[in-house]
Amino acid sequence: MEPVGPTGAGAALSSISPGKGEGEAGAGDPGRHQGTFLPPGRLFFALWPDPATVTGLRNFARTWLARQGPEAATLWRLMQPETLHLTLAFLGQVTEERTPLLAWVMGAVDFPALTFALDRWGWWPHNRILWAGCTQPPPALLALGNGMQVALVDAGFPLEARSFLPHVTLLRGRAGAVPGGGETAGLLPEPLSWTAHELVLVRSAPRAGQAHYEILARQPLGRRAPSREGGTV
Repeated sequence: MEPVGPTGAGAALSSISPGKGEGEAGAGDPGRHQGTFLPPGRLFFALWPDPATVTGLRNFARTWLARQGPEAATLWRLMQPETLHLTLAFLGQVTEERTPLLAWVMGAVDFPALTFALDRWGWWPHNRILWAGCTQPPPALLALGNGMQVALVDAGFPLEARSFLPHVTLLRGRAGAVPGGGETAGLLPEPLSWTAHELVLVRSAPRAGQAHYEILARQPLGRRAPSREGGTV
C-alpha cells in the first residue's frame, strides 16, 4: 500500500538544486553556512505510514481521547491523518546552496525496506505529546535513524545532541493537559505492522495555526541517490 503523506508528490532528488545565494560556506565549518534560505519552513527526514497503519493509529488515538472525559476536546488536539510520520532527523531551516547535499545524505544511508511493529504508547510531560512507538525498536530501524543523523553531521548539518527514539505523534496537549487516571504509558490493543519502503524529505510550515507538510523528495530504501560529487540516481 502507498504511504499516506502530506501535499506534494515529491521531487526527484536531482531537482533539489542550489539557488543563487548570498554567502559562502565557512572554510572547515560547513555547518555555519550563510546564504539564501528555502521558503519559510523547517526540513526533516521521515518515514510516512501506509493507510492501514494510519487507520490503526487514528483509531487508537480516538479511543484514548474518548476516555479522557468531557473536557478532552478542549485540552487535546488530534493529529490529522496526513501528518502522521516517524521523524528520522530534524534539520530546521536550510539554505538553498546546501540542498544538493541532502541528496547525498539520502544516498549515504543505504538500507533495504524494513518492517517493524508499533506496539506501545506513551506521554511526554515536557511537550505534552501522546505518541506511539516500539517496546523494543528493531536494530534495523535504529540503524536507519542513527545512520541518517551521522550522514547529516558528516555533510556539515548541525543537529541537536539527542538519542534517536522512534515514535509517531498522535495527540498534542494544550496547557494543563494530563492523561486521566495517571496512566502515562501502555501497550496498544494490537501491534501495528509497518513496512517502510522509502525515505521522504519534508518541509513543515505553519498554515492556519497548524503545521502543514510538503514532501520535497522521496528516496526508495535500498536505492542509492546521487553521489556527493553530483553523480546520477
